[in-house]
Amino acid sequence: MSDIPFCSNRNLKVLCACVCLLLPVCALASPAVACVVEYNGQQTVVPLRAEADALGGVWHEAGVFSLRAALVVPHGVKPWLLVEVHAKAADGDDRIISSQKTKPPFDTGRMEVVEPRLGRMLGYTCGAAR
Repeated sequence: MSDIPFCSNRNLKVLCACVCLLLPVCALASPAVACVVEYNGQQTVVPLRAEADALGGVWHEAGVFSLRAALVVPHGVKPWLLVEVHAKAADGDDRIISSQKTKPPFDTGRMEVVEPRLGRMLGYTCGAAR
């Protein structure tokens, strides 16, 4: 039985060296960002993952609200953070009631969104994860 060509000790050492060299670059490419969502007296931390485009993102449901946050890191372009807040309308459809786009360091400050029909409030702040 013959050995698989790539699995020699020398090739594995080269592979490990390449991975070790690239790990710090990958860590810099996608910053650690999270949002803290506050609704009805409860706080929830929502960690974000890097996305290639703004169509993805992380959804968080809180009562009548849905928060979508996307950390967009396209190749060759500076990253940005997109945060949208949706709320259920009287007809049951979701409507965007707030949209915010921020650049690095992705600090949104404290945002408060009020659902006009019922007067309920959702608060959030996004920024570098600590």
